[in-house]
Amino acid sequence: MDLTIFCPQCDTLLLDAPDCPACGWHRPPSPEARSQVWTYRAGARVRSTSPARSGGVLLLGDAGGRERPGAVHAVDLESGEALWRQPLPHGAPADSLALGEGRLYVSAAEFGDLAPDKPLLALDIESGRVLWRYDSGALNLSAPAVHGDLVYVAGGDRVLHAVDAATGKRHWKVEMAGWGRAAPAVGAGLLFFGTEQNRLLALDLADGREQWSFEGGGWFAATPTVHEGVVYAACWDSNLYALEAQSGREIW
Repeated sequence: MDLTIFCPQCDTLLLDAPDCPACGWHRPPSPEARSQVWTYRAGARVRSTSPARSGGVLLLGDAGGRERPGAVHAVDLESGEALWRQPLPHGAPADSLALGEGRLYVSAAEFGDLAPDKPLLALDIESGRVLWRYDSGALNLSAPAVHGDLVYVAGGDRVLHAVDAATGKRHWKVEMAGWGRAAPAVGAGLLFFGTEQNRLLALDLADGREQWSFEGGGWFAATPTVHEGVVYAACWDSNLYALEAQSGREIW
C-alpha cells in the first residue's frame, strides 16, 4: 500500500482505504503486486501514443534521431520479440497508426526532417513490406484514419486527402480551414477533425466539403469521439465539449 492519504482527484481523506468514497478513484497496486512480462527496446523514443494491435502482433512507431529516420515496429505480443522493423523514408511516424484489411497505415511527421512531400504508407502487417506510398506534398501529416475503402489524412498545408485504402490512389483532396496532428474521427456520416487554429471541423465523407465549424478557446489537439449523434472533443482551453454531430450546436 502506498502512502497516499488524500485522493489525488478530489482531495478526500483516504487514510489507508483502497478506494475513494467520494469520486471512486482506485488506489494503484503496490509495486510488489505488479509483474513485468517483457520489455521491448525500439532504439529511439516510442512515438505512437496508442500502439495498434492486430491479432498477436503489437505495432508501434519510434521517432528516430539524427542518425536515422523513424521506423515502425511489429512485436510479438506474447514474447516481446521483434517480428519486423520498417524504416520510414522521411521523418517519424505520426502519433497513432491505423489498421484495416491486413494493412497498417502510417503517416510521416516532420520531427527534425525538413524534407517536403511526407508520405502516407500502407504496410503489410505480416511482413512490414510497403504495399503503396502516397506522397502528400506537405511537410507534416496528421495521423491517418480509415473508414470503408478510404484513408483520410491531413497535411500541414491544410489540405485533407482521401486515399484509396487498397491502392494508394488519391480519391479527392480539399483545402480546409486549419490543420492538426491527431487522427480524424468518423461518425454520423461525417469526418471530424480538430485543428491547431482552435476549430473543430465537420467534413463530408464523400468530398471533404466543410459542413460546420466550431470555435473553441484553444487547440483541439486530440481525436474526437462520436457516439449516438454527439461528438465529444477535448480542447486546450481546459474544456470538454459535447456538440450535436449534424449541426455543431453546443450541448454542453
